[in-house]
Amino acid sequence: MIKQRGLPWPFLLAGTLMLGYLIGPVIALVGALPGVDRSAFLGQGALDALAVSLVAATVATLVDAFLGVPLGFWLSRTSSPARHVVTAAVLVPLALPPVVGGLVLLLWVGPWGWLGQVLAPLGLDPLNTLTGTILAQMFVAAPFVVISARAAFAGLDPALEDAARSLGCRLDQAFVRVLFPAARRGIATGLVLGWVRCLGEFGATAIVAYHPYSLPVLTFVRLTEDGLPTALPAGALLALVGSVAAGLLLWLDAERPRRVPGLSAELPKLDPAVPLAWITPTATPVRESVYVRALLPLGAFRLDVEVEAPPGVIAVLGPSGAGKSLFLRTIAGLVTPPTGLVALAGRVLLDTTRGIDVPPEQRQFAYVAQRDALFSHLDVAANIGFGLAGWPAAIRRQRVDELVTAMGLERVRYAGVETLSGGERQRVSLARALAIAPKALLLDEPFSALDTAARREIRALVRDLHERTGLPIILVTHDRDDVFALADEVIILEEGKISQVGPLEEVFAHPSKRSIAHLLGIPNVLMVHVLQPASSGCVWAVTDWGPVLVRAPELENQAWELAVPADAVALDPAGTSARVISSRAGNTGWIIRVEPLPVGEPLEAAIPRDHARTRPAPGKICAVRIDGTRCHLMPADRQAHHEIRPTSILSHPEEDQCTHSQRRREIERFLP
Repeated sequence: MIKQRGLPWPFLLAGTLMLGYLIGPVIALVGALPGVDRSAFLGQGALDALAVSLVAATVATLVDAFLGVPLGFWLSRTSSPARHVVTAAVLVPLALPPVVGGLVLLLWVGPWGWLGQVLAPLGLDPLNTLTGTILAQMFVAAPFVVISARAAFAGLDPALEDAARSLGCRLDQAFVRVLFPAARRGIATGLVLGWVRCLGEFGATAIVAYHPYSLPVLTFVRLTEDGLPTALPAGALLALVGSVAAGLLLWLDAERPRRVPGLSAELPKLDPAVPLAWITPTATPVRESVYVRALLPLGAFRLDVEVEAPPGVIAVLGPSGAGKSLFLRTIAGLVTPPTGLVALAGRVLLDTTRGIDVPPEQRQFAYVAQRDALFSHLDVAANIGFGLAGWPAAIRRQRVDELVTAMGLERVRYAGVETLSGGERQRVSLARALAIAPKALLLDEPFSALDTAARREIRALVRDLHERTGLPIILVTHDRDDVFALADEVIILEEGKISQVGPLEEVFAHPSKRSIAHLLGIPNVLMVHVLQPASSGCVWAVTDWGPVLVRAPELENQAWELAVPADAVALDPAGTSARVISSRAGNTGWIIRVEPLPVGEPLEAAIPRDHARTRPAPGKICAVRIDGTRCHLMPADRQAHHEIRPTSILSHPEEDQCTHSQRRREIERFLP
């Protein structure tokens, strides 16, 4: 067992003093009980007072829950400025002393109060009745219920609601079936705290409803009339009931699911014997394009995209904050842009010009979030069958059985999802999404929380699934490995806008600008000093590393840059002289960083071990050659490179003639 370091003695002393102060009175109460009037425990009106306290506390707590939990839910979701005023109103009973709270209630529900004048003619005067006790306790306990509910709902993963909506639930159904059960621990904690507060309430209760006696009121009456011998038994009875509630609170806080044996590390492939025929016909899958046009302003950020992509696996790639998840949520219907059009397989799902907006629960898009968004109150099988609640039991059971088998989840079929590993959870999430026979599968960075082995296995599973069913898949990711493993088409999204779109091979072979090249894993982008025509549609691109023969660009531009993959750089005695800046071990060899001699832009190179048996040491002199067939010319990104000059030695006549001539000679020595 791991031993943790102890706290410094001032912390221990302060904690011990506080604990002693809290426990001391309870010990004193227990020690005084042998000398009290024993008949006062259950007699002399104690049982009647206990009944009043239990009934009033329970009814008050239930009414607070019925009214306060929805209010807490609203507070957790709204961004309206009114939420601050509402929160302040909820906290009023905590700011007022209980006696003052009773006085303000008396002014409201008493014979001269607004509500009292309405109730009196109906014979519903709450003063000195059980109803008055309930009203007083509701007032003082409501903040515990509302604030606990707000915190519980605010702590939920927003992806839970998204998953429920995409699985066919309206918002009210999602609240009942997912959000409330997921927040149940926090809500239960607030209800227990509120119930205990009701049980011990004296000040407001004594003002509004002195009769019938509750236990706190009875304790006060006995103390003032007969002293401690009869007051202590009523207080002890109250403490006993309260301690039971406190024990329940501790149990709720300590309860944790038990870990069950997991699966093997090897993820089985989809079993061909499992048909999954309800998804799409595997022989002739429907292959239709996806069209999205959206304009969504969010403060300083603005999502402005328009793309029509062919069928298959479409990967949306971009840096963090580019709007990738927002783009996917717009397709799923979880976000509605003020201007936009979304169509899939010829079906218009959103058209703001015609007032069409199909709710997410009706779009039949299976949405798989980054953090899997499994429902913790359901086991594995119940999670998979969640979207089939209204289906016949036989169909629901068949689909769950097939998906459990196909995903290799037999051993954890009835396990709680909180006990699963990351890979197991993602398999359950995929199975749950497929159970509803979706028209498309939307994956929002589903592999980011997995380890390397699990990522590789889940990628293979998703690709296998697509090849078998033809199900359209849109994958949002920032990992190029995900794109290589799965995608047919790639959309590059930057700062809320489409930067490039096209087939996988085309995008990776010909990035359109510097930022995209870096995003695609190309570490080297060199400034091109001059372009010289060459034969067969090629040009010589002269860089600090000499001339590189590359395919001629199709468009005209004033300045160009050259994207150079790391594995397009090789050690070659006939190449350009260079100095090694740094080196490290890679997967298949060495990753070195070199700079040309005497000076120039550095390069990162991936050198196979069969080309260099030992790692090149920093400071070593070598020769480097760039393979132009692996490189690509791009229009210069002036924002990323402030010193880029137009790609011509004649474009700056204002330059000093000596400097101009010297630079011309430096460039011409590279040309063939």
